[in-house]
Amino acid sequence: MENYIVLCKSYEDLQSLYEDMETPGGNLYIPDRAVECTNRRSISRNTIYLLSESEAEQLRNDPRVQGVEKLDLVNEKTIEPRGWSQFSDDWDKNTSGTETGTEKNWALRRCTMTSQSPTGWGYNGLAVVTDTVVSMYSGYNVDVIITDGHLDPTHPEFTTNPDGSGSTRVRHLDWDMFNNPLYGLTSDLPTTRGSYIYGDGNGGFTEYGSDHGMHVAGTVSGNTQGWARGATIYNISPYSTGNPNNSSYYYNLFDYIRMFHRYKPINPITGRRNPTVVNASWGGFYSITASGASVVFRGQTVTTDASSNTTTDFQNWALPNNSTTSNLRTAIHGNGVNSGFSRFYLADATDMIAEGIVLVTAAGNALEWFAKPGDQDYDNYIDDGVYTHFYCRGDEKTYGGVSGFAIGNLESYYIQLKRISSARGPGIDCWAPGSAIMSAVHEIGDGGSTGKVDDLRNPIYKLAKFNGTSMASPQVAGVLACLLEQNPELTHEDCRSLLQGELSIKNQIDLSYTSADHADPWWLGDDTGESNRHLYLKQKRYDNGPNQFLYKGNRPTQGVIYPRPRYTKISTQNVTTWYDVYIVYASQSPAHYKVSGIDYNGEFTNRDSSTTAININVGEAIAFSNMWGSGAINTSHPMAISSTVGGSKHADVVYDTQESYTFIPQSTGTYYYYCIYHTSMYGQIIVS
Repeated sequence: MENYIVLCKSYEDLQSLYEDMETPGGNLYIPDRAVECTNRRSISRNTIYLLSESEAEQLRNDPRVQGVEKLDLVNEKTIEPRGWSQFSDDWDKNTSGTETGTEKNWALRRCTMTSQSPTGWGYNGLAVVTDTVVSMYSGYNVDVIITDGHLDPTHPEFTTNPDGSGSTRVRHLDWDMFNNPLYGLTSDLPTTRGSYIYGDGNGGFTEYGSDHGMHVAGTVSGNTQGWARGATIYNISPYSTGNPNNSSYYYNLFDYIRMFHRYKPINPITGRRNPTVVNASWGGFYSITASGASVVFRGQTVTTDASSNTTTDFQNWALPNNSTTSNLRTAIHGNGVNSGFSRFYLADATDMIAEGIVLVTAAGNALEWFAKPGDQDYDNYIDDGVYTHFYCRGDEKTYGGVSGFAIGNLESYYIQLKRISSARGPGIDCWAPGSAIMSAVHEIGDGGSTGKVDDLRNPIYKLAKFNGTSMASPQVAGVLACLLEQNPELTHEDCRSLLQGELSIKNQIDLSYTSADHADPWWLGDDTGESNRHLYLKQKRYDNGPNQFLYKGNRPTQGVIYPRPRYTKISTQNVTTWYDVYIVYASQSPAHYKVSGIDYNGEFTNRDSSTTAININVGEAIAFSNMWGSGAINTSHPMAISSTVGGSKHADVVYDTQESYTFIPQSTGTYYYYCIYHTSMYGQIIVS
């Protein structure tokens, strides 16, 4: 017998349900005995009874009953927010070139303040301040995907502890495992295209392990330079060069992410699938031959041959500032905006968002003008005789949907300014610090990066300061990942509304500053109100108690069900971290489970061994899930975990469904996962 919570649909039926449950001779779906009540709450429709699993299943059919669920399972889903606090005497706004390794990402301080403080804080004033920054959330039970150059998972910024100790939060997922559903194949086995490669195996991270991706990931989820310090980090490259094995992935980028989100297993801690936040700090330009090209600006044809015009003309017409008399340019960013090939990226991004994924994108660094539908500049276009290129649609809402958030870059001046190079305009969803941002980089490789300094936790690892909207976008992605920890039901559009509301403060940015060293001759519109929003992580935790205030679905403050005092303490499952382990079985000899995922010793990626071993620690959770078809573990090969191959299900298996099989070991030792029908299909779980 176990404790089950029984929820009655209405107060009118509550007394009759009590009587049927607690007297012999139950009616229809009620157990034919006097069921022991272990917790009756006089003002609640929830009552706790001792039931068997079969009795609970039968009771769910009673028309008076709304739900029956194990108390322990409900307790596991009650997650206390785990925030972070960080003291530094080096919240530093200096431009790069003077670093010592003590500097911290100044955006963490600025975006948790309601205004710029102290007066004069900036690299051209009081560049360094001392303060403690507090965030109530850390992004636990949230998956962030860095679509960028590949990461070094051993960097101290990505470990579970701020001092660089613990296991890595970066998971080297084999994206090839999704090839079958992605390409519409019916086989349960992955195709033979090979495994996704993250590095060259020698520590020399080249283009496909660029410093840019490391820096972005450190800002999203680094444990001293980032926001979502408890989030799980995934990584896939959008680039088409450098890594010969991965050259085809960039075109299918968003499809792979959709497959990941669609088939990810249930998190055993929360009882639901983790939210997914994607950061896309990348883009490019679509070149258009200026000769013979027409430009239509605000409804008027301003030229029929752009090669005869000047840079000043291009500025006045809001063309990106890298347009020349040879080639006009329109921007393509991570959200797939504007013209040409990017239309197809936009369609993929729109479909990805429709599946519940949150997408954050860098606006770009060529002074692009982002208009919104209905603005006078939204229909500005270039006609090259083949395509109509709309060059001001930074947040385009055509082609059936919306794109990711466009994030602008703020300067590290003591006056709050936009970076001169940053895209701008009313289509910018939010502005965030993106200049002189300190974060992680690779220790070797990526020769284009300069100014690297030692990470003081371990000098073989490096940090550096970068500038750009690429550095502003991950500030927003990190804040949203933190928010989704307590509000996992938020959609992409919910997040957009929050960025335009509680997660930003208006009219703190001087967007049209005109000093000689910061003039913006391209500025075309209003710089107040909706186009002037500064990122702000509002602290919801009250000083006199734990946080219970949510951005959505807040508890009522009046009525018959308020308040509901808690008579018994609800504890949480003590899980230090958890791992996705995706399984697939091989039909050829030798038959066995194959595993893809990561353990504390590193990655295990579709290992072709009949004794595949997984290494985890006591108190960590490992969740098995098959990623093909419906996402369920194959019914022909049901899984069990035991102390021996063929043994009975271990007591530390806490979640046993067709979608996920979860094991949280409470003691060290060697355990086995195996097919109940075919015991030759097995592997080891080594618990330390």
